[in-house]
Parts: sequence; structure tokens; C-alpha cells
Amino acid sequence: SAGWGDSLNLSEDDSDGSVTVTTSGVEDGQVVTLTLNDSNYTGTISSSSATITVPATALQALTSGSDHTLTANVADAAGNNASAHSATTFTVDKAVPWIDSVSADWGSSLNASEDDNDGSVTVTTNWGTVEDGQVVTLTLNGSDYTGTVSNASAIITVPAAALQALSTGSSYTLSADVVDAAGNSTTASTNVSADGAIAFTVDKAAPAISGVSADWGGSLNASEQHSDGSATVTTSGVEDGQTVTLTLNGSDYIGTISSSSATITVPAAALQDLSTGNSYTLTANVADAAGNNASAHSATAFTVDEDGTTGGFYDGYTIDGNSTDDLSYDPNEFSSIEGGGAVDSSAENDSQDTLDVGVSEVFNLGSSDMDIYLESFDAGSASDDDGMGVDSSIDYMAQDDSSGYVPEGGFDYGMGSDPSSFAVI
Repeated sequence: SAGWGDSLNLSEDDSDGSVTVTTSGVEDGQVVTLTLNDSNYTGTISSSSATITVPATALQALTSGSDHTLTANVADAAGNNASAHSATTFTVDKAVPWIDSVSADWGSSLNASEDDNDGSVTVTTNWGTVEDGQVVTLTLNGSDYTGTVSNASAIITVPAAALQALSTGSSYTLSADVVDAAGNSTTASTNVSADGAIAFTVDKAAPAISGVSADWGGSLNASEQHSDGSATVTTSGVEDGQTVTLTLNGSDYIGTISSSSATITVPAAALQDLSTGNSYTLTANVADAAGNNASAHSATAFTVDEDGTTGGFYDGYTIDGNSTDDLSYDPNEFSSIEGGGAVDSSAENDSQDTLDVGVSEVFNLGSSDMDIYLESFDAGSASDDDGMGVDSSIDYMAQDDSSGYVPEGGFDYGMGSDPSSFAVI
């Protein structure tokens, strides 16, 4: 029997090897001859056995991947030869196992939520260098965890308690080692791959969103709805390049952190979808590079105010046909005009309709061939049937396809003014 067993590995040939030959019927002092790779080595029988030394140089001369046989011969004192023993074979395996990669499921940083559960580390070995069933040892923070190779990889569990014991702001290394069936280790020689090792940092500090501000302020008016809006999200503890998500009215808009803030565009179409009189909240979410989520910021609220006093538009007022038609009012749209004005639809005469507003308002009126934007409409307070007291001077802007908004002169809504239709929208 050889001291290196059924296989000779890379570290075993660094030293002389020994082979024990056991006999019967052979007197002490008789010489045993051992043959290996066409070379002979001898030993002397004592108590029916002999231990024979095979020099390290002879073992180092054996080729990795080859099979060899140990043959022993001995004769007794009378000269009777024993049958040669050639049943002991071994394989030379000096190929070291190779760890291709070590990867943790938490990546290059461990965050506050990831240490709530057990982590897993996958160690991949070079195909064919480590047999199935061999044990891989993973070392982290002075503790060892093991897994078994199957199809050139092993998945090793690191308990949550071990991850929770790691200090935030610190760096750690995962080191893996494996030994093949011949006993070759990844650390056996300088000609092998270094131990599989990866470094990671522990970042359990949650980032924060310190503010969200919209360029329309605490209220959104009608003119602001006609352009894209922007919201600025200010953060702390968030790296440049991280994505911020802003949620408004069920839709998400994104921006990228630069110098602790991100400016996010909210399309005009999204602002126009908001209902007047309602309140809305801007909610911002962001995570740092380690995956720690900031607490959602939902403290920024605003109202939508589309009334004319802020440059907006009213729904529900229409004037149809000619100058003798009534001004109609849909109470389902608005109950009153801001500023205390009200609609008086009692005027039915050949002169004018009556609108009792009491404040300057902004309306958008449309005809079949142009949009008329009333810049100012300051009506008097008269509501009698003769139509007296209604201001006949209304400044407005007319829009056509060629010139955009252009200033126009005064406009009398009375006899002689007969738009096909126009509406306050």
C-alpha cells in the first residue's frame, strides 16, 4: 500500500513517499524490491513487512493523468521467490481545482433589507477539475460555510444572522476554497488560480427625500396646464445616476439624480387631465446604489384652479346662434363664479344678454373659423330685461392658423354681432 493512496496529488509529490509491503513466510532481513515506472527501490523485511521509500524526485517524474502500478518481489532465505505482486495501482492527479467565480445574491453591496433573510453565494468551478460531491468552503468575516459541488457549482447559504453582524460602511471579502478527490486544493500551489474571492460593501444607511417642489407651486392654473411642468426632487444619501420616480394621478415620471437632486418633467397632457377644484399629491421614490429605499415623500400637495381669475377657463357657459339668445348656465359644472358673480339668463330682448360677473374674468370663446380669447370681460351689475348696464367694450384676442394670437379691437355683443357660436370652455 502506498502512503498517497489511490491517487498522487500535487502536494504529495513534494515529499518522499512510502510504500509498505506485507509478506508471509519470509524471514526478517530478506530484501524486498519495489518497481515503479521502471525504477527499483528496496526495503528489508521486519516482522513480515517492509517500508520502502520512493524519492520525491521519482514521484515528481510521474505524469499527471497517468496510471501506474507498484510491483513487489521478495525471496525467502532458501531462495524461494514469491509470486510478484502487481495488484496495487494508482492515478497521478496533479491538476488543481479551479474556481471560476464567486457571486453573492446581494451583489457588490449588502443593504438593509437584504440582511433580513439568509443570503446565498454561488461558487462556480472550472468544469472537470472538481468532481461532484466535493465540498466547497466559503469564508466570510472569520466564519466558514460549506456547500457541495454538483455540475461544477455549489450554492452556499449564509445565515441572516451572519449578514446582520456585518458593520455598515465596512468592506468584506468572500473567499472560497475547494479540494478535488485527489486532494488537490486551490491553495496547493502558486500555479493555480487564486482562491475565488469577491469583495462587497455593507450599506444599510437609508437615503432620504428632503423635498419635492413643483414649478406651479401650491395651485395649478389653466395657463400652466398648457405647458409641460417640472418638479424638483431633492435627496440626501443618493448617488448620482440613481433614478427617481415621481407619481402623479396614477402615472409615473422619472428623473436622474445629479448633485442630490433631479428635475422631472410632467407633460402638459398629464396636467390637463387633472380636474379643477381637486387636490393632488406628488409622491417621490428613490433608492440608493445599494438598493436601500428612501421613505416615499408624499408631502407635496397642490390644487387645480382653472377659474378665470387665475387666467384659466370656465366650463358650462355657452352662447349659441344670434345676439338675442340667452346665456345658458349648467349648474352641474359650477355653482358660482369666483368673486361672487352669477349668471342672469333672464334677459331676453333684442339688444343683449346679461352676464353679471362683478370681476374681470378670462374666457375662451370659439367660432366656426377662429378661437376668440377674451382677455377681459368686465360686465356691469344690471340684470334687467332691457339689457342696460352691460359693458359693451370687451378686449379680446383672436387666434387664426396663420398668425397665432393677435390683438383685436373692441367687441360689442349686441345687435350687429352675430357669431355662429362661441362658448366659454
